[in-house]
Amino acid sequence: MILYCIPIPCENKWVNNNYNNNSNNNNSNNNNNSSSSLSNKKKRNIDDANMENENDEDNKKSKDEQSTTTTTTTNSSKEELKSKKLTNNKIDINKIFNYPIPIDSNDENNIKTPFIVNIYDDDVVLDENNKPVTFKINEIIEFIGVVAKFDPTLQHQSFASSSSNQIEDETPIIDLMSMLDVDEISTIPDTLIPQFHAITYRYLDPYQLNHLNPFSTTNSATINSNTTINNENNINNNNSNSLNNNNNKNIREELIKFIKLFIVDELLSEYLLFHLISKVYSFTTGLCIGNFSMNISIPNDKEFQRLPELIERLYEILLARSYRFSMSLDNLNDMDVVPYKDYDRNRIVSGLLQLPKGTNLILDETLLAEGKLESQGIKVLNALNTLSIQQKVEYDFKYHPIEIQTDLPTISISFGKSLIKGTTQISIDKSIKLPTIDEINLKMNQQNGIYNDDHLNQFRNYINYCKNLTFKISSPIGDGGESDDATRYIQEDFVKSRQLDPKMSTDVFHYWLTLSRLVALSYQDQYIKIDKWNIMKSLEEKRKSTQ
Repeated sequence: MILYCIPIPCENKWVNNNYNNNSNNNNSNNNNNSSSSLSNKKKRNIDDANMENENDEDNKKSKDEQSTTTTTTTNSSKEELKSKKLTNNKIDINKIFNYPIPIDSNDENNIKTPFIVNIYDDDVVLDENNKPVTFKINEIIEFIGVVAKFDPTLQHQSFASSSSNQIEDETPIIDLMSMLDVDEISTIPDTLIPQFHAITYRYLDPYQLNHLNPFSTTNSATINSNTTINNENNINNNNSNSLNNNNNKNIREELIKFIKLFIVDELLSEYLLFHLISKVYSFTTGLCIGNFSMNISIPNDKEFQRLPELIERLYEILLARSYRFSMSLDNLNDMDVVPYKDYDRNRIVSGLLQLPKGTNLILDETLLAEGKLESQGIKVLNALNTLSIQQKVEYDFKYHPIEIQTDLPTISISFGKSLIKGTTQISIDKSIKLPTIDEINLKMNQQNGIYNDDHLNQFRNYINYCKNLTFKISSPIGDGGESDDATRYIQEDFVKSRQLDPKMSTDVFHYWLTLSRLVALSYQDQYIKIDKWNIMKSLEEKRKSTQ
C-alpha cells in the first residue's frame, strides 16, 4: 500500500520546538550510550567507513561539477529560452505538495516535507471490533520506519535545478509531478518527495497533546502486522490527572487572567475559554452535539481591528493547531478553501478546510471591503457557514458533493453582524483598550518569569484535560444524587423560561446544555451541577446585555 502523507498542517511553533528538543535529547542520549559501549576496533571501523563516505562524496561532487560544466556550455539560444520560461513559470511549492494552507519555505526552523509512505503489512489489520481498518482522509498517523538519505533544505534547490535542466521541448519535472495520477505517485523522484518505508505506525488522537510527550503511547492506536487497534479512552489517568494531583485548582483563574492579558474583556475571556476546550463529541439525527462556534462583534474602529491578531497570538501559544483566515475579497474569490476532485489528474486538490480535527479556525472578517463577490466567493461563504454550524465539509466532486464530518472550532470576528453564523454571538466591551502585540510581549517578559514554558505547558495541559474529560450523564454512586436534582432543576428552569418567552425554541435549550457542559468541564466537573447551571445563566444574561 502506498500513501501520500503531508506534514500536520497549522501546527504552532511551540509544537515544533518540543519535537525538535525531544528529538535532539534522544539523539544525544543515544549517541552517548553508543559511544561508551563501542570498542576501539569498532571505532576504527566507523572512522574507516566515514573516510570512504567522504571519498565517495568527493567523487560525487567532482562528477556533479563535470555535469554542471557540461550544462553551462550548451547553446546560448536554448539558455535564453529556458530563462524566459523560468521567469514566466513561478513555482508554488504549496500547490505542488498539495498543502491545504501555505507553509513558509523560508523558515529554516520549520522545514517540512511530504513523504510517500510504503506500507508492507500483508495481513489485514483489524480494530478492536475485528473489522478491517482503512486509512481515512485528514487523520493524524505516526509512522516509524526507514527513509533514504534526504536533506529538506536541498529540496528547493532540486526544484530549481530540475527546472533549469529542461530543454525546449521537455516538460519541467515540477510540472510533471503536479500532473501525475494517484496511481503514478511512486514514480516521483526522491529528490522531490522522499520514499518512506514504514515498519510500524499508529493513529494519534487529534485532541490529545501528543506533542508534549511525542513518544507516549497513551490515547493512540498502534498498528502492525497481526495486531489490533487498542484505543485508550480513559483520559483520567497518566499526565492529565496531574492537574488534580498537584492541586492546581486555581489554574482556571490563572488562565482567565492570561487570556485577559490579550483581550482585556473579562466576559469575552470566559467565552474564549469555553471555545478553547470545546469539541464535537457526537453527530446524531442531524445535530452536531458539542459544537461551540462564536461570533465576536467589534466596533468599526481601528482600535479594535487588531483583535483577530491578538486572538491568533493567544491561540498560537495555547493550542497545538490553529489558523487565522483573512476573509478578504481576493481570498474568498481566489483561494482554494473547499477541496475538490481533479478528474484529469485523478486526485483531490486540497483546500483550507481539509484539516485534521481539533484545529481551531479564526475567521477574520475585518479585512472585507466593498467589491464584487464572485460565484467562487459565495461558495466559500456557504462552506464556512456549513462548517460553523454543522461541522461538515462538502468536498466538491463536480457532479456531486461528498460530506465529510469534521471538528474545526470556528470563531469569526467582524464589524457588526457577521457573515458567518455561529452558535453564539458576543460583543466586545467598547470601553476597553486593546494592547498591541509588542505590549503583550513586553508584559509577558515583565511578569518575573511567571509565563515561562512550564507555566504555559500547565495551561495547555489544563485545556487538554478539560477537552478530553469524560462527561457523564449522572453522578457517581454515593454522591447523594446531586445530578438527579440538577436534572430536575434544569428541566423546571427551562419550562419557566418558555413560559416567560413562548417563542423560545428547543435550539436555545440545546445551546444552554452545551454551554453549561463547557462551564462544568472548565471547573473539571464530569457532570452538570446546579451551581454550574446558574453560572451559565448568569453569563448568558451578561452576554445578552452587551448586544
